[in-house]
Amino acid sequence: MKLLKQSYVNEFREIFVEWYEREKETAYYWTGKDGKHCKELSNKILFLIKSGEQKKGNEILPDNQYHDRIIQGFQFILSVCRNDNVVDEHLSISVINSRFNQVIAKRNNNGKSTKQQKRESDLRGFSLSNV
Repeated sequence: MKLLKQSYVNEFREIFVEWYEREKETAYYWTGKDGKHCKELSNKILFLIKSGEQKKGNEILPDNQYHDRIIQGFQFILSVCRNDNVVDEHLSISVINSRFNQVIAKRNNNGKSTKQQKRESDLRGFSLSNV
């Protein structure tokens, strides 16, 4: 996937630092690496938006047409990442970026991991009478 031309680093930084300070009641020390992770996150969010549009059969718009949805997507990620114990315990932009797929998958599966869902589906219909 090509990288977004527009940078969301400053907007993501403002949103994240304010959110972090509210959630953790302490200041967040921002580094250049956080900016790099924000760029990666914005590309991942755009990818999800576009793949969702494609699945619905909608026209794919130029990247700059998704600005508000990318910002909303980032805010959404922050709201759900607290349900991931690893992210919550080690809360930082780099951890959110590295756990992006797991956080989204867990959210899409109603908080259950893919393994938990598979186990449950494997056990559906199973009873001792089947043995």
